[in-house]
Amino acid sequence: MNTRTLATILGTALSATTMALQANPTSAQTAFGYASYYVQHSFGVNFGGNAPNLLGAVAFGNDLCFNPFTSATYFDSDIAFPSVTAAGAAGVFCQGASAESSSIATGSVAGNVLTGTTLAKGYAFAFAPPGGFARARSAAALTAGQLGINPRGQIFWRPLFWSYVSGEGSAFAAIPRLRDPIAYTITDPTTGDILLQGNLLNISAEFDGFGSSLEWGFSGSPDSGNSGNESPAPDDNLNINFLNSGLFKIDLTDPAVSNPGLLDLACERGLVTASIASGRFSGVTLPSVGTSCATSIPLSLLNLDSNYDFTGLIPTSEVNLGFDLGGDGEAVASVPEPTSTLSILSLGILGAGATLKRKVKRSHSTEKEPTNVG
Repeated sequence: MNTRTLATILGTALSATTMALQANPTSAQTAFGYASYYVQHSFGVNFGGNAPNLLGAVAFGNDLCFNPFTSATYFDSDIAFPSVTAAGAAGVFCQGASAESSSIATGSVAGNVLTGTTLAKGYAFAFAPPGGFARARSAAALTAGQLGINPRGQIFWRPLFWSYVSGEGSAFAAIPRLRDPIAYTITDPTTGDILLQGNLLNISAEFDGFGSSLEWGFSGSPDSGNSGNESPAPDDNLNINFLNSGLFKIDLTDPAVSNPGLLDLACERGLVTASIASGRFSGVTLPSVGTSCATSIPLSLLNLDSNYDFTGLIPTSEVNLGFDLGGDGEAVASVPEPTSTLSILSLGILGAGATLKRKVKRSHSTEKEPTNVG
């Protein structure tokens, strides 16, 4: 991906700010917002006695910025056997904002085992003067199909996350979407009807607040010389630091998971509003309600390797099983520009922040037990 560094972007903003101050030194103010995401996982799926016979990959993304309105989209897909790859990248640059995204999915089958990696990453940056809005989205996924299901199998999962929000002044920046799911669909081979579907694993997060961060497998902070492609140091912990509103969840409660568990953390104004660690995660100590929403959890307590068993959940073994393994992310940044169309866009993204706050307030207000997703 052809990437402009954050240092270059900040240099452009500084030049624009200097000219604005010279033209109107009493009214010019500076502000910037920045958000980035990186969602990667490596996995292995042992399908038991029956080998997968269908393999596909998809990578797509969309970036936009304003002013003037500019957008870019990419889409790549492939169906091949026994190995497959899909990849793409996009970027947009405006007077007061920029965004870039990329994603790749690659996988291969040997015998009855599928191995592969998916990666989605991107960043959004806005600054004033002159003011701007930016959004980056990207996703990558692998699909594997198996005819004549073996009801039992194993999944080995190695996630790798980092995501940061920073800024100052009147800017807004957020990560409204970060997901890493393993979805399954079981269908009737004759009619194509869906008999059962769900998520064996669903990792999700969203947060805002300047200085907030989420790291899993890494530790560090944004590298100002390498915008959108930070390289924190390796770390064996899950590090959460939500300074405003934030949600983080690892959901392994599907009935097909042999060793279920739920890890759920919700925060508002930097304080914990809900904290659940159950099942296989019962040994994890999360910050309690009312305390600071910051924690570091050893990776050894977050083993996501799982055995699945559909015995008793489906009427017959003569069905088709499909897995979708992937990840996706979204980053937004906005600095309002008075009396312009940009102000309308800014109100929209600020509304996204308000939506996140409402989600936090609703999260587990009455929920006492984990619920399934899918």
